[in-house]
Amino acid sequence: MSSKLHVEYFSDLLCIWAYGAQIRLEQLRRDFPDEVSITPRYIPLFASTDERIGAGWLDRGGFAGFGAHIRDVASEWEHVEVHPDIWSEDAPASSTSPHLLVKAVQLLEHDGTLPIGGHYGSPSARLAWTLRKAFFAENRNIARRNVQLSIAESMDLPVVAIDEMLDCGRSHAALHDDMEAQQRYQVTGSPTLVHWEMSLEVFYSRAKALPPAQRSLANLIHLFYLCHAQLVKPGATRWGDKTPGNILNLGR
Repeated sequence: MSSKLHVEYFSDLLCIWAYGAQIRLEQLRRDFPDEVSITPRYIPLFASTDERIGAGWLDRGGFAGFGAHIRDVASEWEHVEVHPDIWSEDAPASSTSPHLLVKAVQLLEHDGTLPIGGHYGSPSARLAWTLRKAFFAENRNIARRNVQLSIAESMDLPVVAIDEMLDCGRSHAALHDDMEAQQRYQVTGSPTLVHWEMSLEVFYSRAKALPPAQRSLANLIHLFYLCHAQLVKPGATRWGDKTPGNILNLGR
């Protein structure tokens, strides 16, 4: 049995919070290379930027207003750069396209065409960071195929093999698997770390809803395990030690 802590990391390549959090993710990989295993997954928060930003920010300035918001958020960070025209010129229509590119490279790693490890991380992890940086720091439209190909070629990635993964549909299937996992773990935000098969967002929202008088350690522990039980088996009403003695007395 593996002694590693397995973590699934959900994010959208166009999410400013995931861009800013990258430094922490890399620190986790660097500090605990033998203790923690991270599986990146990609979720469609910005699958339609016309809907999420154009319509969602209509009364706050649309794309220009959202860009100003992003610059304001990033102004508190010293470790990343954000372009002054972000989301204002040639904004990506969707994050789905670059997500498919990264999934294609992940599949090539899985098939053995590309190495998984290395001092600088896997090719897919480096590609994801390069795409994020190309968008946020350089204001490049990473939803455009020519931009993606330019980035892939600059990293010496096998473009022909990537195209085959996209053409045959395997990249789309892999991205669908990520979205299935998002729904299974009830992930709503980016970035989100999931371990023990549960997003802490679920527990946090329910714990926050408890009246202050009920927020004892015992109640929080009970709620945490109950959230996990209900995730694994919807409708579960109890959790606990399943030793024979307790099982024989479940009805009492």
